[in-house]
Amino acid sequence: EATLEGILWWLGMHAGAMISWQTGILMPFALQNLEANAKAAAAGLPLPHIVTPSFQAHYHIGGTMLALVIIMLFFTKSAHLRQIGRLALVPAIFGIWEPMWFGAPFALNPIFFIPLVLTEVVTMGLTYVLMYFNIIGRTYVLSLWTIPAPLGAFLGAGDIRNTIWNLVLIGITFAIWYPFFVVYDRQLLEKERATGVSEAA
Repeated sequence: EATLEGILWWLGMHAGAMISWQTGILMPFALQNLEANAKAAAAGLPLPHIVTPSFQAHYHIGGTMLALVIIMLFFTKSAHLRQIGRLALVPAIFGIWEPMWFGAPFALNPIFFIPLVLTEVVTMGLTYVLMYFNIIGRTYVLSLWTIPAPLGAFLGAGDIRNTIWNLVLIGITFAIWYPFFVVYDRQLLEKERATGVSEAA
């Protein structure tokens, strides 16, 4: 699911609305898992499921996109990317990444295909493993994707370790995307210099 979602995002399709565990066609199954986890938590029993809407909301690229804004604001030189970073900052805090997705753009951008797909697989894959071994808490509360991710990660599981892990994932996302941004930034910078666009814009 994570791989397919990354591909759909790159193709310009809203994968979250189509197939995701939090808002797409898989959501009914994820909600059943969340209900079972909530009942287990109320009874003081181990939580039986990992995949819930809250699992995906704060541990995939939508929950770690602040890393992309940080790169654009502080680690790029092109006027275009810096402007997109400024415009995307507040929406990104609340899990909205369309300004970056269309503005950079990420959709149909061959440079960003690999990090887009890889981030989905790595962040959710690692989170699944940590929850499987109970290193971080499994989710049993519906924590919506519009809640700032570090807070949402805590609310979904009631475990501060989840917030710490979300911050680690932001760092991992930064490491995945940074080399690709360097390449794209150079391309944009060359075009801006050729057309007389100021780097300080």
